[in-house]
Amino acid sequence: MSDFLTAFYGQPAKAEGTGIGAKFSRFLSNIELSPTQKENASARHRALRAKLDIEFPGSRSFIVGSYGKNTSIRPPSDLDIMLVLPTHIYDRYSTIGYLLGSRNAQSEFLQEIKRRIQKVYPNTDMSADGQVIVLKFANSFSVEIIPCFEISGFYSKKYRIADTNHGGRWREEDPDGESAAITASNKLTNGNTVRLIKMLKCWKRTCNVPLKSFHLEILAQDFLRSYEHKDKSTLYFDYMTRDFFKWLYGRVDNFFGVYITRPGTGESINIGTTWQSKAESARDRALKAIDYENREMPYSANGEWQKIYGTDFSG
Repeated sequence: MSDFLTAFYGQPAKAEGTGIGAKFSRFLSNIELSPTQKENASARHRALRAKLDIEFPGSRSFIVGSYGKNTSIRPPSDLDIMLVLPTHIYDRYSTIGYLLGSRNAQSEFLQEIKRRIQKVYPNTDMSADGQVIVLKFANSFSVEIIPCFEISGFYSKKYRIADTNHGGRWREEDPDGESAAITASNKLTNGNTVRLIKMLKCWKRTCNVPLKSFHLEILAQDFLRSYEHKDKSTLYFDYMTRDFFKWLYGRVDNFFGVYITRPGTGESINIGTTWQSKAESARDRALKAIDYENREMPYSANGEWQKIYGTDFSG
């Protein structure tokens, strides 16, 4: 069997001390946020919290998204913050939406919150988009504020957010449930869930993949749940790369699309198939890279890995 076919069909035994593990370890180190970058995000939240307290007494906020789940990569991305507001505001807008069905109550709600934030950030460029208010700070990462209302459940807390798309609706979010799912998966995989998520975010950025970051988080968990090397060291991350993209490409259904389930809320999400060619290309690049590694052609292998993950994969 040729080296290329071995890369596709077979899995020869791994030998400790080979270079592939060190390559992936360096790659993961290269994309890890520095302590300063992590502190900058926390400091931004503290500063924002101090100003929000002025305009929204009785509110609270917390970091969600990639920072909240510890899946951020370098360079720093947008900081996502849930702003939990008093329920009397929701009562007012849910009444508007009920009585005046032709009006988008969620859009009006988001615009009001934006105007109130502008009072404490008068010189900051901002916009309301979809479910968030985006604050664009000069020479720094942006902050996306998600105004919401707490829904106290028997087992966990969920939050109601305004979705202004398609005429407007109120939607439930469960950031605690999403974080708990990643933590549980990460424990079962010896930390590889978070590592794979970070690698996939590099793929998304490098190859302009039309998937959202939280889609990749769910896909990584789904894949690793039954993967035979799910708890192995970085020595197996070449196989993990190849096998993830083989698995992802194999999920494509050109008629129905691909559905994933969001942890916490149980929402079923169709992620479409527009990313299909990107997954196929990544699979083929991984096969070539493994073949080059097996033939002791490390520079050629590095070139293929970089076509998937970008120049942070320094080899």
